[in-house]
Amino acid sequence: MNIPDIVRNSVQLNRATRWTYDSREANKRRRFLKLLKHVMEHSPFYRRHYAAHGIHPRHVDFLSLQDLPPVDKQLLRENFDDAVCDKRLKSADLSAFILDPAQRDRLYLDRYTVIHTSGTTGTPAIFVYGPKEINLLSAVMFSRVNKLLKQVRRTRLMLLTAIEGKYAGVAISDNAPRILYKRHKCSVNLTSEQIAATAQAFQPDVLGGYASAIHLLALEQLSGAIHIRPKSIVCAGEALTAIARQDMIRAFGIRPVNFYASSESMAMAVECRAEGRMHAFDDLHYFETVRDNMLPVETGKTGDLVLTNLYNYTLPLIRYKTSDKIAFDPEPCGCGNTLPVLKKIAGRAEEYLWFEKNSSQREFIHPITFAELFAPGLEKFRIVQKSPRQISVQAKAQNQEEVTRILSQQLDGILALKGLTRHVDYSFDFVEQITANTVSGKFDLIVPYQAQAGLSWPSVPPESLHS
Repeated sequence: MNIPDIVRNSVQLNRATRWTYDSREANKRRRFLKLLKHVMEHSPFYRRHYAAHGIHPRHVDFLSLQDLPPVDKQLLRENFDDAVCDKRLKSADLSAFILDPAQRDRLYLDRYTVIHTSGTTGTPAIFVYGPKEINLLSAVMFSRVNKLLKQVRRTRLMLLTAIEGKYAGVAISDNAPRILYKRHKCSVNLTSEQIAATAQAFQPDVLGGYASAIHLLALEQLSGAIHIRPKSIVCAGEALTAIARQDMIRAFGIRPVNFYASSESMAMAVECRAEGRMHAFDDLHYFETVRDNMLPVETGKTGDLVLTNLYNYTLPLIRYKTSDKIAFDPEPCGCGNTLPVLKKIAGRAEEYLWFEKNSSQREFIHPITFAELFAPGLEKFRIVQKSPRQISVQAKAQNQEEVTRILSQQLDGILALKGLTRHVDYSFDFVEQITANTVSGKFDLIVPYQAQAGLSWPSVPPESLHS
């Protein structure tokens, strides 16, 4: 971590929140051309991809963003080794690195932050960030998301998320400077009692992580089971519902901040503390909202997000088709921040899976825990809960025996942490194709038992987790 770089970036990021639209667009144009020239020189995949559409390096200075053909997760998966801009980064090597428990808290080649995810699509993918990109992201966190608290001692930062792999949230917290932060990562795969006890013992100043997991802690606080006094709460990774927000306010006496991030870009928008509106980091990205035919939607209308990350020079994402749907608000925020406002973000919205330990005890597994399952050769998967004590992994994969072995290790670890080893069984169902939901047309990564059986278990329990 380069502290001077972070300070310089923070100053620039603060200035950008006051830029006019024309100034911001001119700055983005410079960033775009610089990134495109870098890609043309260092990424064989992008050179081929653009050449197939009649675009060559000599054209760069005259191109607009919309002149470029889009890419998607599957295309980058298939061409990963040629898409990255460092020839030392190979998909097979990175997969082995991700699966090696000894490498969990380390950088690849002592330089690169590696992230894996399946998101809501069930298609695993790897994303890579270099040190300059991480320094910029650290500056974003300090200047826009979670500003430093004014106190003599180090800030106690607790992250409540899936920590058993290489995920975006973990990568962000790992880069919080130790001189300023005392950090603790708490796994959502621990039992409910362990999560509550960890929060009580650590007494965080800053509480960050999955919104639904922090909501569960809020319910524990409201029940009197714990007493913590966070000064800042940052929710990310999934939707922050109105009910969860109100329960957090009642429990902790402060308003949680909603943070929009993903593996493709670990900082995309944050909620305004003054007016509660989501400011998109439009100075660091191009956000296109489009229809199925890639034509833009009107401002204020919801469209598919096509993302161009203007700061990642390691694995460039230029006109990358995501699974999120967003809408921009034509009305600016009254707080003085000129960054545009998102009025809708529709991304990950899977349900908890609840399992029975016995007739009076239940335990949950967070849906993102399943979303982050990873194995080389795994092309797509879905988790189907067959009963309160059984799940099936539907999978399309090469090397089925090896995929079964690796995923079994991961599932065994998840069940053991939750104390569910003796109570929950799992099986694998390898198929040629995994289709979308026939009713909604949407791909459901998680299919809870209650959805199939017509039950109505709540997404979070109204009572204490372990009453």
